[in-house]
Amino acid sequence: MTLLSACRPHLRAASLLIGVAALLGQLPRLGAEPEVQTAVEPGSLDALLAEVTSPAPEAGVRLLLERPEIAVAEHGLRAAGALWHAGGPHAAEGLRVLVAHAEATVREAALRGLGVLGLRGEPGSRGEAAVRRALQDREPLVRRAAYEAVGRIGGPDDVPLLVLGLESLEPDVRSHALRALRTLVKGERSELAEIAA
Repeated sequence: MTLLSACRPHLRAASLLIGVAALLGQLPRLGAEPEVQTAVEPGSLDALLAEVTSPAPEAGVRLLLERPEIAVAEHGLRAAGALWHAGGPHAAEGLRVLVAHAEATVREAALRGLGVLGLRGEPGSRGEAAVRRALQDREPLVRRAAYEAVGRIGGPDDVPLLVLGLESLEPDVRSHALRALRTLVKGERSELAEIAA
């Protein structure tokens, strides 16, 4: 009897065990719930979020913001994230609407998104006024994000607001107001250089 013939029954058993183990790995576990793929309902929040492409279409942004689920922080954050990443002027307008959200986390995300997009709104519009009001928000994270946003999307009319921030009793507000003022002045200088060229 050779070594191979002596090991053959063990090799068959090992091959059979490996085959069974591989097969079991492909089958659902006993008692486990099968994974169900759920279809996204047309017009649902998930469908609307998926439709917010780059750049965000005006109608899609409007429909998204009309959804009642947006009032919930989790969904408001998802909307802010989708708009932030889609970009474009309609997304920026949607973010300005979310700046007035009841939840601080959503307001902060919307302000940060506006700062990243860097798109100014219509002077004196409700959305622009909401951004400026956020400089006085009761939540420090929202105030920080508001100063950052005003520094990036503000204009010369915002200098007095930022100077007021420099006079704050809160060191954090002073710091962010100074940073925003520096960013704003640097941005205005580069715009003037482009116009002069």
